[in-house]
Amino acid sequence: MTISATRFFSTVGFGCALSLGAAMVMGSGLVGCGDSSSNTGGGGAASTSTGQTTTTGSGTSSTGTGTGGGANTGPIDAPDKTWTYVPFPDSKCMNNTATGIGINKNAASKDVIIFLQGGNACFNATSCAITAHKNGFGPTDFDAEKTGLLDKVPLFSRTSAANPLKDYNYVYVPYCTGDLHFGDNDTMVGNQMRTFHGYNNMEQYLTRIVATYPDAQHVIIAGVSAGGFGAALNYDHVSSKFPNVKVTLIDDSGPPFEAPTAPACLQKRFFDTWGYAKTLPAACTGCKPADSAFLKPYVDYITTTYTTQQLALISSTEDKTISSFLGYGDNDCSGIDSALPGPFTGAQYTAGLTDLRDVELAGVSNFHVFYIDGVNNIDATVQDKTQHVWLGDDPAKVISHDTTLLTWLNQILTNDAALKNVP
Repeated sequence: MTISATRFFSTVGFGCALSLGAAMVMGSGLVGCGDSSSNTGGGGAASTSTGQTTTTGSGTSSTGTGTGGGANTGPIDAPDKTWTYVPFPDSKCMNNTATGIGINKNAASKDVIIFLQGGNACFNATSCAITAHKNGFGPTDFDAEKTGLLDKVPLFSRTSAANPLKDYNYVYVPYCTGDLHFGDNDTMVGNQMRTFHGYNNMEQYLTRIVATYPDAQHVIIAGVSAGGFGAALNYDHVSSKFPNVKVTLIDDSGPPFEAPTAPACLQKRFFDTWGYAKTLPAACTGCKPADSAFLKPYVDYITTTYTTQQLALISSTEDKTISSFLGYGDNDCSGIDSALPGPFTGAQYTAGLTDLRDVELAGVSNFHVFYIDGVNNIDATVQDKTQHVWLGDDPAKVISHDTTLLTWLNQILTNDAALKNVP
């Protein structure tokens, strides 16, 4: 089934179907989020690869060689301005099959965007059942996403004047690890062994991305929802691979809330389940507190370590998707293994975002936010303050108060002196 780019972006979020938990449990026929294809055989296809690249067309694939200096270490040789699937035989999805990435090169540019897909997260039986690509991700899955998403979304358009990234080199990281692209742990969740190795996968991808773009001038690490959280969590990881390079974070709908908005008990479940003790930066001495509430120390670390870089967050003020997953922290996480999360209101979400902007980031000059609260002083378009993820929309038509998302993104990318929080 082919779906629109905007709808795809809106349904692959972290926690995107948690609010559908009751309907799923009651057998309404609703499908899990993020699986744009059947995923049958996808992971297996990737696991049998030998480091070759796969150039994708309209639902077809042809395998070619030319991977440079080694299957998992050398530069990626791929045609210009064409989506190519690159398998990584040593990578792991949460079902222990191998996966890969998509790449779309532009030899005329030294700018790169590494985009992380979203699609829920696996931390209890309900969430694991609806996490994107839980059965693996291979070239067949990539073909489906290319047709349903990559060829349509404005973010990857090479012809749209409203796309500030139209000349960039594109790297697309699918999401099949269930750990916000940042885990390093094998453990039982929902009565099934899960292999959470998003961080190790990123290490392999980055080795070849750096080899492919050794003279990169600007690198963007971006993502939506689970991929937004993953982009933020991997910011230090990416920056360490590109020293002395401008590295920008664009996190769409992955707000790094501190407690109590993201309760310490919920953060601890993520920390323990996904093995974050092994993946958070060693230099971040506060990132492993006794209560495992790692988000605030990590934000403090990246904002004080990378003071000359730009870090950005986009979020609706009452995001109904992330609100659902935060509900699992209700009542000191007493229902964290239940089918349904506890209550978490839009007002609570707004308060958390306000605290993030005005308290947690107070005095921070390199982390800016773009909040969509429904106020639009430019035209009559109604902006939905409960919508989840925005990078699938035309940024010229996403408006908060007196600023379009396109204007704000351009300010982020150019370090414009006029850059400010919106609102």
